[in-house]
Amino acid sequence: DALFIIVSGSIQVFKAEKFAKKQCLITSLSAGESLGEMRLIKDDLCSLTAIAASPSVLMRLSISTLRMKENEECYTLLLISIINILSK
Repeated sequence: DALFIIVSGSIQVFKAEKFAKKQCLITSLSAGESLGEMRLIKDDLCSLTAIAASPSVLMRLSISTLRMKENEECYTLLLISIINILSK
């Protein structure tokens, strides 16, 4: 139930291979990038694993808190930003 924004450091994102017991590196993320943003759009569990590749600081935003009526404007702006990024 969270969206994370990387403030500093780097995070590696892995996906489990279907028939193997190992993780496949998908990407590395750094400051200014985010994790869990798709949870704002589609309320599914994430199938990826994120591991800090270096000492990191992340900002955690609760998705359920963002969806509350008093945070509607912030939630809408985040959705618009994500849609713009995905459409490019």
